[in-house]
Amino acid sequence: MLQSMMKLKEADTNTDEDIVLPDISDGQVFDNATASVTEHFTKPPVPYTENTLLSAMEKAGADETDKDAERAGLGTPATRAAVIEKLITGGFVLRKGRQLLPTADGINLVKLLPDSLKSAKLTADWENELLRVSKGEASPDAFMKKIEDMTRDLMINNKN
Repeated sequence: MLQSMMKLKEADTNTDEDIVLPDISDGQVFDNATASVTEHFTKPPVPYTENTLLSAMEKAGADETDKDAERAGLGTPATRAAVIEKLITGGFVLRKGRQLLPTADGINLVKLLPDSLKSAKLTADWENELLRVSKGEASPDAFMKKIEDMTRDLMINNKN
């Protein structure tokens, strides 16, 4: 019965209807159970090119940025391009033809950085707060204090 229900599930992959499987108990034996091994190959993700990385940076965090914010994504087009160049000159990314590939130092940097600094949400949060400051809804001094506190906390809690 289990096998026929599994076949039913395989044949019916285009519907959202749930299929209820029978209860299975510990030690239960199934007659005529078959299994097979199949070999599949996966491909690694396609490396970024400068254009695809710039596009990804432009879209990163855009959904979390207020629609009235001056900019969404990571920085301006000029700062995004400058960031890529700094990653290359700093030895964190290698340009190989049109591809941008992480170096060992780049991979290690990503492993070492706290999640809060790797998330585009931080940029979106800052853009949203800057919008509030520009509208007079938030204090610029309070905004800077939050950044100083976060920086101090990162320095204290992430000593390696």
